[in-house]
Amino acid sequence: MGNTAAIAVARVWLDAGGKTWTTDGQPGSTKVIVGQAFEDDQHMAIDLTDEGISSIVAKLRLVKAREQSNFAMGGTLSIDGVGAWAVTCPEP
Repeated sequence: MGNTAAIAVARVWLDAGGKTWTTDGQPGSTKVIVGQAFEDDQHMAIDLTDEGISSIVAKLRLVKAREQSNFAMGGTLSIDGVGAWAVTCPEP
């Protein structure tokens, strides 16, 4: 397993359950802050908090797999009080 490193998240936009959350505070959305974001060669984890950094609004958890030239990444996204979903990501 490789080193775990903090990662920089440029922008987040979530739309679920008739609500929208963004890191840049778009009109009509609820502003969220990247509370933590970590990645290593096997996992990625990103937590979004409310603007006051008092509670976690959403959690993204991904697992990575690589074999020869093939790569796959998938996991879960959960949004507090709204729901949870399976997530798959295309190759980088």
